[in-house]
Amino acid sequence: MKTDQKTNLADMSFWDHVEALRMTLFKVIGILVSMAIILFIFMPKLFDSVILAPCDGSFLLYRWLNRLAQFFPGLDNLSSTDFHVNLINIQLASQFYIHMSTSFWLALVLSFPIVVYILWQFVSPALYENEKHGARAVFAIGNLLFFLGIAVGYFIVFPFSLRFCRLPRKPAGAQPNIARQLRRHFPLAHLHYGHRV
Repeated sequence: MKTDQKTNLADMSFWDHVEALRMTLFKVIGILVSMAIILFIFMPKLFDSVILAPCDGSFLLYRWLNRLAQFFPGLDNLSSTDFHVNLINIQLASQFYIHMSTSFWLALVLSFPIVVYILWQFVSPALYENEKHGARAVFAIGNLLFFLGIAVGYFIVFPFSLRFCRLPRKPAGAQPNIARQLRRHFPLAHLHYGHRV
């Protein structure tokens, strides 16, 4: 920590620190709200073409599995040419609530590096130089691993989960659907079998 920073921190009262924390939290909230509003505006297109893209057989992973099945005949069960899961609304306002909550969670994910950086700016003046050493590398690697984990979840775990839930035998006349239903414990769509009317 530099001498002038030490002096500035020493001169700050408790309420000055509280004020600095308040401004930091306002910045974070402002970024999240702004990002959520922008995402909410584009949410109908994002929801169908990005979030629910694994519900259709044309998804990237399914196309790759189809090509793989052509070279390895034993993997025919991985073929997804006819794979499709329908989307249904079972509550009047569920689509609006799902779009709101999804906008917030996406905003949190996409603004994660900015939020962490703003929080770091608040904490870093109180640290010594040896404590700050390597912070940039940790920040870069942490963000890389964070988004890598999201990519694995989106491109591998979610599609295989959909396929696993769809493949078991179902009653005659039953059709696999995703219900847009808001859950208190997890505000995303859940899988179930919906019947044709």
